[in-house]
Amino acid sequence: MNLLTKPYYIFWGIIPLIVIFYFLTNPNVTFDINIHDTYFVIAYKSIFYFIGILFGCLGLVYWCLCRFHKKLYKSLIILHSTFTLIGILLIFGITLCGNYFSSDPTYSYEFKNSSVYLQGLDINDWITVILIGIILTQLLFICNFIISFFRKPQAV
Repeated sequence: MNLLTKPYYIFWGIIPLIVIFYFLTNPNVTFDINIHDTYFVIAYKSIFYFIGILFGCLGLVYWCLCRFHKKLYKSLIILHSTFTLIGILLIFGITLCGNYFSSDPTYSYEFKNSSVYLQGLDINDWITVILIGIILTQLLFICNFIISFFRKPQAV
């Protein structure tokens, strides 16, 4: 089985891992985004729920493209899959480190005195940067999807 010709196996295969992290995450821990004077507070369980739905949809679209014999660029598949998976694994790792280093498990991660606090950014800032990177990586998927419809079908 070649994962480059059937990338939906990658995305559907990660969903059980996401479900495991969903159940291991403390339900009281939140992800805070501060934009000027507005706070957006999201539970980590909601983020894992969204990531599971995203991976299911990505796998479904890849499956439909393979089913209808649409030719995709392998380099874009590799870049999209790799950066998306690395970003998700970084979020999982930061979340697990946050559960380990956090002194107050009921509040969002504050690590100013721990080794996880790097270069003036707290954990929520790092996760925000990673999530923005994952969202930008999805542009590769959209480009590959659009290009596949404009390519001439190859003779069978």
